[in-house]
Amino acid sequence: MKKFTYAIFALLGLLAFESPAHAAQLTKFTFAGDSWPGFAPIWVAEKEHFFKGIEFKYINMESGRDALLLAGKLDSTNLSMNQVIENYRKGYKTPIVLPMDYSDGADAILADKSIKSVKMFKGQKIALNTMSYSELLLLGALKHAGLNLHDVSQVNMEANAVPTALMSHTVKVGVTWQPNVSVALSKDKNVRVIFSSHDVPGLVTDNIVFAEGYAKAHPMVVKHIIEGYLAGLKFIKTHPEAAYRIMGDRMGVSPKLAKSIYLGVHNVTLPEMKTMFSGMGAMSYKVSIGDVLQVMKFQKEVPMAYSPDWKMFVDPHYVDAMTHTS
Repeated sequence: MKKFTYAIFALLGLLAFESPAHAAQLTKFTFAGDSWPGFAPIWVAEKEHFFKGIEFKYINMESGRDALLLAGKLDSTNLSMNQVIENYRKGYKTPIVLPMDYSDGADAILADKSIKSVKMFKGQKIALNTMSYSELLLLGALKHAGLNLHDVSQVNMEANAVPTALMSHTVKVGVTWQPNVSVALSKDKNVRVIFSSHDVPGLVTDNIVFAEGYAKAHPMVVKHIIEGYLAGLKFIKTHPEAAYRIMGDRMGVSPKLAKSIYLGVHNVTLPEMKTMFSGMGAMSYKVSIGDVLQVMKFQKEVPMAYSPDWKMFVDPHYVDAMTHTS
């Protein structure tokens, strides 16, 4: 018995000695995002340790992620399509590797109840983050009403500052996303949703990119990130209550409200990812990149003659290599 006890202690000591070595084998990976509900599978994957062999660090940032990525301070983040395009124009190749979600109501245009229709936006100051998809959603709404961006005055600010701008009556119209939409609606009964991404499904997408050259240098890490995302998405479907608690913690809201907010986004499945990369159908990157380029030309962010091949902004290699059993 004594020999057995000594053997047990010796084994425990060996395990304790080996643990740091095992920990050291984890690949450190830094990802930046914000409180957007589309990040839910990533939050879940981090919490449940679904990123195999990766020491995953999520940094919450409302803005400035692109600059840190280009400076080599981040391994990965999500970028709006116009940021991906602008990076290429500056000489930085940060293609879309993983489609994450599209908004289905979680992006919204909020308006004072005195604004009865989108047509009444004409001449209004509109609060929004102009370096985000909010501008694309605004253009979509204006087009529906026979207006364009020249008919309004854009007031640039962080998305989480839009509710305060509305409540203080600095503006009567603002564009933002969840959970900021719920914050504004809960605190000011004079504010309502007048137009949302639900009215233009597939227009507002979120896309995960990696630092220039990272994916090529670390293909297995990219594979594990995609697998972790898919495992997180599966967990949301199989363990919804636990998932809503994780979402609530990240968004600073109750699990009940987190569930309601999450209904406004659609996280992309593996088959949907492959369709988006294929160039076929209304949800493809071929279509969405074309829409974004239209906005950028309208805003004179790119020359009117700028007509790049949409495929240069995406890298479907890693998703295409995945199977339904991955």
